[in-house]
Amino acid sequence: MDLSEARQLAEAKLREVERASRPLQLDPDSYFAEYTWCWLFSFNSVRYSESGNPLDAVLTGPVVVNKDGSDVWIAPSAPPLDARLNDYASRHGYPPVSGAAADLGLRATLLRMMYEAEASYSPDEVGNDDAPPSH
Repeated sequence: MDLSEARQLAEAKLREVERASRPLQLDPDSYFAEYTWCWLFSFNSVRYSESGNPLDAVLTGPVVVNKDGSDVWIAPSAPPLDARLNDYASRHGYPPVSGAAADLGLRATLLRMMYEAEASYSPDEVGNDDAPPSH
């Protein structure tokens, strides 16, 4: 399986779990991580991608696609992600992933969400005249 096929499987998983009122989409191609036995794909709601409003965000773990094609699943949102991946790996005979590397994809997504939320902040929208300092 290659990255393109894995991405298609991740998108199919989102179709399985999304609600009609809250469609989901994978984040851009740059928001994935690769490990020895799996790929991780971050995702969010279409509404969040359009609005940038953190209230529209889906706060859950990434879609995990096993490279051998045996499973596609959504990791729980509770950190640490490496513990979740390593628990799964040990139960299915895969090698462990390193802590720093395993959290990289989730960290990138969270940092991007925080940056976008700050960039889209408008005091008028929340009725507050105290805007964050400009950069």
